[in-house]
Amino acid sequence: MRTPEELRALWIEALRSDKYEQTTGILRRVHDVDSELIRKYSFCCLGVACELFQEEFKGKWYYNTGALYTTPEGQVDTGLDDQMRGALGISLDLHELCIRLNDTYQFTFEMIARVVECMFEYEDRPEYLSTISDAWER
Repeated sequence: MRTPEELRALWIEALRSDKYEQTTGILRRVHDVDSELIRKYSFCCLGVACELFQEEFKGKWYYNTGALYTTPEGQVDTGLDDQMRGALGISLDLHELCIRLNDTYQFTFEMIARVVECMFEYEDRPEYLSTISDAWER
């Protein structure tokens, strides 16, 4: 198993990659099938992590809700379950902030990647973290 730092670095890289189309309100949205019968998807910022680490966490996408579950009891449809959140080393506060930045404020993936980097760069300086978090509440 990779470290939280390694997983976060891969997630941030994926957010910046232009490989994923962004959506809001759901981890993964299934779009109409094109003429070649290929499904097309878009993701919220946390959905990118789910897609990226689906096999690593033995997750299964549920198409009717757009959710990825890694365990039967971990059924969440708007964010990461506890197992994946813990493996990425993401606090519940940062998890909720990512949801708000993606869905409410409609930050781009690049902007969200910058915020995530900032949160971990200053994790040992709580005075900066509270300032960053408070700024989004205004």
